[in-house]
Amino acid sequence: MPDYDVLTALSVVDGRRMQITVLAAQIGWERSRVSHHVRRMSARGLVACDLSAADRRVTEVTLTGRGRRALEEAGLARAHSA
Repeated sequence: MPDYDVLTALSVVDGRRMQITVLAAQIGWERSRVSHHVRRMSARGLVACDLSAADRRVTEVTLTGRGRRALEEAGLARAHSA
């Protein structure tokens, strides 16, 4: 479920990219929880974490192709279980 929250939030924004602090506010988590979770998701290839080109102090999280496919599969699984 936590992966789904992150992937869903990223899937609805332009560019599929969001600052980590904005993402935390969007899904209602503390920033540190988001940081740790997206690091684990990045290791699995679901998201990418990079420094912002505009402000190198800011970390941005981007939905990857693999993450988009995982979200689509989760959506299909939810639809079939309903």
